[in-house]
Amino acid sequence: MEDKGGARFDKCPLTAINNKRFHEDSFRTKIYKYIEENRSITIERIVAFGYPLSNVRYCVKCLCADGKIYIEGWEVITPRKLAFRQKSSIDRDTRTLDLTCKTIRSEPTLSGDSMRLEKDDALREALYGLYIALFKAKQACPYDFRDGHLTKILTSVMGIENYGWRVIGITRQALDLLATTDFNKGKLPKRLCRGHINDRIKTTRELFTQEKPVELVDFYDVFLHNDQTVIMLNEENNHAGHFPEYIEIDNPNADLFPNGSLIGWKHRNKEREYLRQLHSSLSN
Repeated sequence: MEDKGGARFDKCPLTAINNKRFHEDSFRTKIYKYIEENRSITIERIVAFGYPLSNVRYCVKCLCADGKIYIEGWEVITPRKLAFRQKSSIDRDTRTLDLTCKTIRSEPTLSGDSMRLEKDDALREALYGLYIALFKAKQACPYDFRDGHLTKILTSVMGIENYGWRVIGITRQALDLLATTDFNKGKLPKRLCRGHINDRIKTTRELFTQEKPVELVDFYDVFLHNDQTVIMLNEENNHAGHFPEYIEIDNPNADLFPNGSLIGWKHRNKEREYLRQLHSSLSN
């Protein structure tokens, strides 16, 4: 499997294999030091220190292409284009959890086709074109395109496909509440929501506060990573406090809980059955 952006190896351990340093003050040197000094550190853990995801991914790719680090399970196929391929011997379940993420691994699994936002080149180009237009609009009229306004527009634009607001977990309180109605969300009006792990306005700022638009691949790297959500009680969705602990849901292709309305989701029999099995496995 060839890598088009980098998301698939965000959780792969990184290992320094060459101690030749870049310019001491460069960002790439800083990332190399993290990898050299922290055995098996991952991109996700580096980003947790406050660095932009797209920048970290790019540096990691460059370091690997230059032969200075090793990304577990991946190999470089075209160094100049930063193209990578997943080795056939890799354990393809890269969802092994880092305990610092406050997640609990769940057992039920479902699979489906790849998301259009990752594979459909025509759709990716079209939506990226809208991002470029918005970027230019903000530069031309900054007071008319403030962060809050841009966040609403970006949410509407990117919600065109079922993959938006992909659910990757559920809080225990939300799961227990759903169990009281045999996992029928319709009987719990206005009690549940999908909360973003990364606040949407932070995504907007990461994409629009730079001097020039990010490249297409970096745009989707940032957006798809930051667009992950967790089902929770409305009162748990408080960005002023700590993000609540959650139970991981195996939903890499967004087969479960796809977009319904802009902020709502489809809660069909397959979602109810999945949650029923999940609740049962945690209760035993």
